[in-house]
Amino acid sequence: MEQIFLQVLSRSLEASVVVLAVIAMRLVFRSAPKWTHCLMWALVAVKLACPFAIESEFSLMPTGYSLPRLLNEAGWETGGGRISDSADAAEPDKTGEFLVVTTEKVPPEEDGEGTQFSERPSADSERPNDNNAMARLPAAVWLTGAAALLLYGAGSYLRLKRRLADAVPVEGTTLPIYRSDRIQTAFLCGVVKPKIYLPFRLEEKGEETERQVIAHEAAHLQRGDHLTKVFAFVLAAVYWFNPVIWLAYVLYARDIELACDEKVIRGRSEEERKAYSRALLACAVEESGFMIHNAVPVGFGEIAVKRRVANVLKNKKTAIWVIVAALVVAAVAAAVLLTRPKSYAVDVPPELDDAIAASIFDDRKVSLSDFLMDDERYYYAAVSGLTERTDCECAGEGHLVLGMKESDHAVTVYALCSAAGYGFRDGNLVSNTGYSCVPTVITFAVDDDGHYRYQNRQEPEDGAYFRKSVENMFPRSVLAQYDKSMKTAGSHNEVAKQLSDQCDKYAEGYLKKIGREAKIGDYADFDFKILSDYGVSDQVCNALYELHTEDGIYIGNYGIYLGNFETIEKGTRYVYSQTWEGDNNGNGTLTFAKYEYVSGTYVERFAYRIEGDTFTKVIMEG
Repeated sequence: MEQIFLQVLSRSLEASVVVLAVIAMRLVFRSAPKWTHCLMWALVAVKLACPFAIESEFSLMPTGYSLPRLLNEAGWETGGGRISDSADAAEPDKTGEFLVVTTEKVPPEEDGEGTQFSERPSADSERPNDNNAMARLPAAVWLTGAAALLLYGAGSYLRLKRRLADAVPVEGTTLPIYRSDRIQTAFLCGVVKPKIYLPFRLEEKGEETERQVIAHEAAHLQRGDHLTKVFAFVLAAVYWFNPVIWLAYVLYARDIELACDEKVIRGRSEEERKAYSRALLACAVEESGFMIHNAVPVGFGEIAVKRRVANVLKNKKTAIWVIVAALVVAAVAAAVLLTRPKSYAVDVPPELDDAIAASIFDDRKVSLSDFLMDDERYYYAAVSGLTERTDCECAGEGHLVLGMKESDHAVTVYALCSAAGYGFRDGNLVSNTGYSCVPTVITFAVDDDGHYRYQNRQEPEDGAYFRKSVENMFPRSVLAQYDKSMKTAGSHNEVAKQLSDQCDKYAEGYLKKIGREAKIGDYADFDFKILSDYGVSDQVCNALYELHTEDGIYIGNYGIYLGNFETIEKGTRYVYSQTWEGDNNGNGTLTFAKYEYVSGTYVERFAYRIEGDTFTKVIMEG
């Protein structure tokens, strides 16, 4: 149920864009026949009802944020909180710079180099989805509301049918017309065998009025409004939580009445249009509110009578170019709003996809076959340049394959690749190093058993030679795919976000492995402060962070951001902290502290008093 709810919520957001587009088109083509407006509303129905969408290069449907990312930013992820303050929240963890993964079991740590293995997220993974867990209550509320509205609509329809059970058929007509003394206004009702129902008192208003009413309801019958109205109500009930969808339903209900009016008066003289308007006014009743308006067919004189009268009296033959323009715009809207942006990824075998991921981590070009254990695939975490300390505890990768070239014993992969290294800052797991969307060529040898052995990788040159080197790396067909995926800032941001999300999945697995909760993101996702935000001059900042204390402590080791970050030093987790106590004019005390994460024992602690362009060491007691 949670998955269905998330899909409904996602489709609702996309449909809201279509609704706003249709409202804009109605305003632009307000002089067009109202049947064209009804056709435009069909775009909304298709978006809401269709479980899939065709991919198109022309799609303008916003995809800058996937629903899971929106939920994560809203704090729905179970890992969205801050780290626990308890001493046993996390044991000291000896890690390497890069986190690599396994699809199954987690083996014990390797030798003292700090190599780590962890779980790699995969498409077949059975691990629970945090978004789904957090969606259970909203999903239950949605399902309850939808069921209540659908039951209410069905109940209202059945009650109405019972009231009409003793309706009397009208003789001498080819239309299914019935009279009843238990209704106030005329309407068309029924799904399989719809009938036109007239109140007995309608005869009192004259034969001409009754003729106009019947013509209107017959127009509804010919247009099939008795079916589309029910279908529209079902969609509105399913998406009941979205007020934009209800707005679309109300406007659609008005448009079908206007379209029927226009169908009836088409080709009629001015006097006949006046007679039809008089019938509208004679049958006008006070709108009976949400209940009848949304659950049962609306009567002849119940919706926007004043506007309908004005539309009938002012109705003139529409220029053919207006109709053609409205239809063309509707067709273009369908092409750009009912489709989704084309994916430029190429499907690859799962084993090759795993090998690509391993190659991104494997900066020492270690053969993948060296890490096959008991027929399970493990991924190597390289400890590149790790000496005394690392601020990057784990890493993730993301890749989008644009093309492949295969031969008997080799395969060349053309892809966009991202990598991110993560460390804890202020309790959040923050991406503090890496690269994004780098065009990459990766070559693998293929043995007789179909295993992939990483051979080499190629990346473009920086700066002015970037484009030329990409052209040299990628075949023409792949280059075209690359250009399409990067042709606009929007698509580039979407690709970058997609690869960033892949990286973040590794970070989520790492948090579970070490038993901590934290929000995952990059620096832009958090409000980190530096001294200049409090008015401290650049001169003081530069001098301070280049300073060595009397004990030989290099203050630059603390970085420039206030707050704290964590490091792993020789297997022990430490916290480096900077605390500012002062005003926003650059006057205050900056305290530095380093302490063990588990015990809280201080390793070093000192402070400086900053006043204007000067700073002095503060003697700290204890």
